[in-house]
Amino acid sequence: MATAGVIKTPNINHVTVTVEPSLLQGDKLEKLRDFCENVLDWNEEKQWTEIGKHLVFRLYHRGHFLNLLGGKPRVVEGLHDHIGIEIYTREDLEYFNKKAKEYKAKKDPSCHVDDICKGGVNTSELPHWQNYSFYVIYLLPLKIEFQYHESLKEAVKGPAKY
Repeated sequence: MATAGVIKTPNINHVTVTVEPSLLQGDKLEKLRDFCENVLDWNEEKQWTEIGKHLVFRLYHRGHFLNLLGGKPRVVEGLHDHIGIEIYTREDLEYFNKKAKEYKAKKDPSCHVDDICKGGVNTSELPHWQNYSFYVIYLLPLKIEFQYHESLKEAVKGPAKY
């Protein structure tokens, strides 16, 4: 990292994933749009959409996006491959979990939604934090993980500050 004050801390602004072209057209495309917009609160950037070739979703902030390209996927679905989304309150974590479960119940039972579970952030490096998270698996070759880091210190509540 450059000398303090010289550069602003970088941040990841997008992920690009190659997916089967069939995901970017017809019924699969409509399901993907509906799920991403109504469960994940992602917005399609329609000016970049090319049916069967290209789809972009804005991820909460201007300049943060998921770029899906139709083609021969290079990603082989692995057990731990995912996109992690940090949530800043336990209530918001529960909100997204409820939305995903309602989507599964009302629209598509093939949408997999975990219950919220306690995770393993409580390590020697971060002894005062507890992680809560859940995964959603639907259409994309990567799982979506929603996670909230809760302070275990009474004086400091809220998301983790690393």
